[in-house]
Amino acid sequence: MPISARAAIQKRIDKLQTELNSLHNQASEIFGEIESREFALQELEAVKKSLPDEEGAESSPEIALRRGSDASKARDVLREVRRPQHVDRLLEALGKEVNKKTRASLAGQLAFYARKNQIFEKTGPNEFGLLEWKKQDLEKKAFLADGEYRIAVPIPDDDEPPALDLNN
Repeated sequence: MPISARAAIQKRIDKLQTELNSLHNQASEIFGEIESREFALQELEAVKKSLPDEEGAESSPEIALRRGSDASKARDVLREVRRPQHVDRLLEALGKEVNKKTRASLAGQLAFYARKNQIFEKTGPNEFGLLEWKKQDLEKKAFLADGEYRIAVPIPDDDEPPALDLNN
């Protein structure tokens, strides 16, 4: 018995509906997979940003200060003393008079770089340090976080210390 045209069309409609439902299911699985991988990618990028830069990796070029400028001289002083300093002490080290005008000038220059996270960091009111110290501290912490480190010091077997010859 031949199928009616209506039944043939209905059969094709049902077949296409089944295929379409199958494709929708596959698409939702694919979109779910895409979402989970995008989330994983974002998490890995966030972790990567929190890690210190590796040696030899391309990094942003160091910001150059004009040689002879107060900011350049202040950086040199900070590198020499290896600890954050108040603007008044920096001015004294630069051989400048400590007054309201010179203090505001140097503090403004250093704060400009500190706000942009370049070269200097503000460690207190009118107190500045170098960002390179923070990077070095992070590298030390990352190194020490790798595991326990011990230094072995050889101790001589004999109980008596060696005699010193005072005649020479």
